[in-house]
Amino acid sequence: MQGLSGECQHRQWRAATFPEPRCSGKPCQAAECCILASIARFSSQEQDSTAACVKSVRPGRMAFPPPASSCKKSDAPGNAVRNKLGSLQMQMQAQDNIALLQGRTTFETSDLAEGMHYVSETSRHMLCPTRKTSPVTLRHWGLSLDHVQLDLVELTCGQEFRTEKTGEASHYYFQLPISGVCEIEIGTFKGYAEPGQAFALNSGEDARKKWIGGCRQLMIRVDRQALTQVLSSELERDCRAPIRFENRVQDSRAGLALRSLVLSIWQDVSLLDQVEQWRLAQSLERSLLMACLGYLTHNYSAELLAPKSAVAPYYVRRAEDYIRSNLREPIGIEDLVAVSGVSSRSLYYGFRRWRGTTPMSFLRNLRLTVAHDELRNAQSHGERVTHIAMNIGYDHLSRFSRDYKQRFGESPSATMRRAH
Repeated sequence: MQGLSGECQHRQWRAATFPEPRCSGKPCQAAECCILASIARFSSQEQDSTAACVKSVRPGRMAFPPPASSCKKSDAPGNAVRNKLGSLQMQMQAQDNIALLQGRTTFETSDLAEGMHYVSETSRHMLCPTRKTSPVTLRHWGLSLDHVQLDLVELTCGQEFRTEKTGEASHYYFQLPISGVCEIEIGTFKGYAEPGQAFALNSGEDARKKWIGGCRQLMIRVDRQALTQVLSSELERDCRAPIRFENRVQDSRAGLALRSLVLSIWQDVSLLDQVEQWRLAQSLERSLLMACLGYLTHNYSAELLAPKSAVAPYYVRRAEDYIRSNLREPIGIEDLVAVSGVSSRSLYYGFRRWRGTTPMSFLRNLRLTVAHDELRNAQSHGERVTHIAMNIGYDHLSRFSRDYKQRFGESPSATMRRAH
């Protein structure tokens, strides 16, 4: 396809990959009818084998899409058709949900200069129209949570336009195209994102995007420290290496699932008053951050999605129980050795093997988590940072402040101010 424009190349690739559905030899305007007809040809035995591929999930745990390899090869055609039908149903449901947001526009303009300035200020992206005379239509809906910003953007600027993102070290961006095709360049990676798919932009990473046709997309902007904190909490250890999402376009299962969750959260929060929003937003935000970590591939994915290991040995559980019961009291390694009934070397190895950390690091992280929760409610109870630090076992405020900032990326007083 050398010599062809990017748009022509993409049209050829799309035509070869996704042939146009036809009914009775004519182009079909509703692809669902072809898919439904195909499903009717599969036997009930094949449907049963598909059901056997569904992975059971314990109550209270988030379910992520099972890998394609978990389904039998003989049922691959049936799964493909059924997955396509499920995707179409999710897309139609998402479109209905998006329609509910239409009356709450945050910003709207048809002026090119105003649109370029607004995009730069609100999304840290630069809008680069192919022609300065291209007509522009920009509409934006926004919703702010504690550490997450949700945006629904509609943007047309001629037949195609570009956007560029310069590295921003404090946030991750997750983009979910709804209409239009996005050609992405991130470092050496280059690919196309279509409606229903998703891709991630890492903190500190430059990206160039060309939109073919109009752009309509959901964007999730996430604070880097907040995402790291959620991951550390889930893995029960410090995650010192930065989270790095793969530079690739994620499949439609991840994209559509994230889109559905974002719109559900948006509707739930929009229907609440300010006090109710504050109470519910933290739980909804954590669910969204866990979904981003679970659906999109990154350097911690294997550890995060791995089955939970067998129960830790008795001496590790004894030490953990003692720590939780005496969290606000002075605790040394000799106390943990005494209560566990094993040597310090065995205890250290046990925590490393089963908890991915040391006994004293486990104690420190648990104390800091309690302190973080108490700081967020400190002003309403008239408490001070010093009192909270001393109350969870810290003798020196400077050490507490250092450990707290290393864990949460901000000072204890900053957490207290931001909570109110």
